[in-house]
Amino acid sequence: MNFTEKEKKAKEYICLALDTDDLDEIEEVCSELSEYVGYIKVHAAFLSHGPKVISIIKKHNCKVFLDLKFHDIPNTVAHYARIATMHGVDMFNLHICGGKEMILAAINSAEEEAERDCSARPKIIGVSVLTSLDNGSMNQVGIPGNVNEQVLRLGKLAAETGVDGIICSAADIKHIKDKLPKNFFYVTPGIRPVGVNAHDQKRVMTPGNAVKSGSSLLVIGRAILGTEDKKKAALEIVKEIASVMD
Repeated sequence: MNFTEKEKKAKEYICLALDTDDLDEIEEVCSELSEYVGYIKVHAAFLSHGPKVISIIKKHNCKVFLDLKFHDIPNTVAHYARIATMHGVDMFNLHICGGKEMILAAINSAEEEAERDCSARPKIIGVSVLTSLDNGSMNQVGIPGNVNEQVLRLGKLAAETGVDGIICSAADIKHIKDKLPKNFFYVTPGIRPVGVNAHDQKRVMTPGNAVKSGSSLLVIGRAILGTEDKKKAALEIVKEIASVMD
């Protein structure tokens, strides 16, 4: 595929959510779509097959986002972070609500492992409020206030500890961006092109609007993988993003 320079930059905004643990399907998807995306996100596939999945994705020249949302006592999460770094992932995430001590343990462990291996530390991204939650469902689990307040609260904690960015809805960014570091990395699920079903997501936005809002990386799964022509769907998203870039 011959991309324009702007389209080459646009595809780096796309993180393909690989929601399968079938190795043959993973190989097929990576072969078909790797040139249209910057990252590929894995979770179930890693639990089923371990680092073999990372090798497949790397073979197709894509960056790996390990989406296991670490949340445990500091010593345990530090161990997880070390292993993720050892396997060469480019980014992994953890729950900010695990607290400052847990986050720092993960960062320190990842940095130590990267230094030992003479490699770059993976980006570490904090999970704020899941995009499947709205104010009512968040309050149901005992968190008072509204989503924007909670995302900002957790975002500030993430920034204080040295986390590279947060996962949040693209709709949240306008409420928090001016209160967080300028170089913060915003990973945004709940991305749906016009006309695509929102499914279980409650806070959604189109790819173009997400980038205009300040998203750094758009997590997109069913809007590409659930279509008959995956390449066409991916290319349309690349072009939409390119159209709103400066």
